[in-house]
Amino acid sequence: MKQFIKTVLALAIAAAMLPGLVSCGTKGPSAADTEVFERFMQAIVGGDYSAAYDCLSRECTQPKQEEGETVIGAEEEEEGAYISREDFTARYENIFGALGLNSVEYEKTGARTEEGASVIGYTATYHTTLAGDLVNEFEMTVVPEGEESRVLWAPSLIFPEMEQGDTVRLFRTAAKRGDIVASGDLLAETVTTWAVKAVKAEIKNAASFAEAAAEIIPIEAEEVLEKLNGSSSEKVLLYSCNEGGLSGDAREAIDALEGAELDMAYGTGRVYPQGDVMAHAVGYIGYASAEEAEKLNEGRTEMDG
Repeated sequence: MKQFIKTVLALAIAAAMLPGLVSCGTKGPSAADTEVFERFMQAIVGGDYSAAYDCLSRECTQPKQEEGETVIGAEEEEEGAYISREDFTARYENIFGALGLNSVEYEKTGARTEEGASVIGYTATYHTTLAGDLVNEFEMTVVPEGEESRVLWAPSLIFPEMEQGDTVRLFRTAAKRGDIVASGDLLAETVTTWAVKAVKAEIKNAASFAEAAAEIIPIEAEEVLEKLNGSSSEKVLLYSCNEGGLSGDAREAIDALEGAELDMAYGTGRVYPQGDVMAHAVGYIGYASAEEAEKLNEGRTEMDG
């Protein structure tokens, strides 16, 4: 029993002597850590990227020195790597400008300590014109510098998956117009269109080319010459049709005609297999105003379509 009591007392004394060891895993960010986090985020929200740069640690704002030479370090751009104020502000301005950023909202989600630094988790929502609302989860590392705290910046604070050398490009992809089907019958569909073009630089004799082209596609030689003479473009559209609108022999003849080119991905066209039978119910002639739509939908529910 005495030995048991001694063991318990020894453990209690050890625990009392090592409070930092017992509590270090649950310690949250200091007031200074939270303050610099808020200052950085408020600068981003306000579009003041130079003020956000003022929150960065010395690792990020001072070029490293190596054998007496300045090393820019921007090619590394890992967490804590150097980035100039000009590059920092330009990166935010270019990316957010391309997205058409309207506003930023953020909310802290948690925090932890790792090797003397605070890691603050937060959710940020970018409200943009071109991409809608972009919601992402972030983690910001805040490190002590003297009596202050500073942000250890990385490209992942713009987008979580951004790494060194990454760029942001925006592409607009037009949605394909849907098919219209009723009781299994196809009323309207979107198909690929083909185009026959003339490449001026490859045409040695315009008159001879026009005669040859007129024998392949449904166009008069005179019209071919008018198109060639009336266009300043290097490539001139002569004829277009829906996919499959040219026979195999016609396609071979176009390939063999010097100065002619077949573009089999020229665009899209709308086809109505039923012809005029369903013309009153398929498609539209223009946009309805809000007032017109309200009047047309009077007495209808979402179940009515």
